[in-house]
Amino acid sequence: MDTLEQRRAALATANDVRFRRAALKRELRAGRVTFEALLMDPPAYLRNATIFEALIWVRHYGRAKASRLLRQCDIAAGTTFERLTPHRRQALIRQIRQSAR
Repeated sequence: MDTLEQRRAALATANDVRFRRAALKRELRAGRVTFEALLMDPPAYLRNATIFEALIWVRHYGRAKASRLLRQCDIAAGTTFERLTPHRRQALIRQIRQSAR
């Protein structure tokens, strides 16, 4: 594959990821998808997305609340879905459920 074909393939992949993330963002805002479900089984196109980025897509979560939640769970803001350990996932889910009360 030559360079031009590689660039086109990369752009097509990037556009697909952006489109899917935008659709997911709308689903999270509308409440049709829960963040807990997303944490337990993240789709492949979220592999490189940060937890912080996805958390601020959720209704009632802004930058301050998302930062505080991640700090309480000892998770760095730049942690991606791919690098989040099962232990940290469970801690984050517990913290989200506690803050919802």
